[in-house]
Amino acid sequence: MTTRLRRIRDDCDHYALTLQLGRRGNIVWEAETIWAGFSLRQPRWELRRASKVDPHRMARIWDQVLHQGWIAVHTAVELAIFLRLGGNALAATHWSKYGLLTPG
Repeated sequence: MTTRLRRIRDDCDHYALTLQLGRRGNIVWEAETIWAGFSLRQPRWELRRASKVDPHRMARIWDQVLHQGWIAVHTAVELAIFLRLGGNALAATHWSKYGLLTPG
């Protein structure tokens, strides 16, 4: 099962996401992001959005540099596992069309 959860599909784009518990017990989403413009309400505040990543490179960073686990999220079952367990995920960008897994 572990090997299956770490299988990266090359036929789709991916976001690098982290789902964890915050200091106050709240759920915190994080993602690799890129600049998306400035806020109209708060001048000089940056707006950012989730950025597509090279999934193989991100997996190497989590494995070899940060020594952190991760899973690949392509199916509904993998999505359910990620939402239940948290941690790091290489999530297929197709989930964003459903309003899922799009932090930032």
